Amino acid sequence: MTEKQLKKEIERKTRQLIRESAQHMRKNIARAFNSGAIDITAYGDDYELPKIIIGALLREESFQYKMHTDEGRKAVENLAVCL
Repeated sequence: MTEKQLKKEIERKTRQLIRESAQHMRKNIARAFNSGAIDITAYGDDYELPKIIIGALLREESFQYKMHTDEGRKAVENLAVCL
């Protein structure tokens, strides 16, 4: 496999994982409302509460991709600095 083909395959797999994560997060929006952890009446009709919900959803979803080796964790940190 050429480097170009490898990049294309990695991009395809990355996009697939993003779609799966987005689908999982959409399903968990109802769980956020039903959790009892937030009082939706305490927030105005702005983006504060949606951002809180998204932050919690992203945090929860990040556990699905946690690296279990030092090498993997270092690679994630190194890449995150570049983004």
